[in-house]
Amino acid sequence: KIRALFPSDYNPFYAGFGNRDTDELSYRKIGIPKGKIFIIKPKVRSLICQLLICFYFCLILNDLLMLNLSRVKWPLIIALIQ
Repeated sequence: KIRALFPSDYNPFYAGFGNRDTDELSYRKIGIPKGKIFIIKPKVRSLICQLLICFYFCLILNDLLMLNLSRVKWPLIIALIQ
């Protein structure tokens, strides 16, 4: 329904976040490129860790969209997702 609000040659969906394989399939179906789908590891040890990872992914996406690369804490992000 959201896609119908936009011209057929325009994809209003930029990126997707999820925690299941089916989330990735859903995002692919609506046209989000594989490189812009972020699936959080399903065996995260605690809810706090999972929330922090999601929060930092959102910060990265926001900074990338606003071209504010100086704020992105790349070493911290890499440590969290490994």
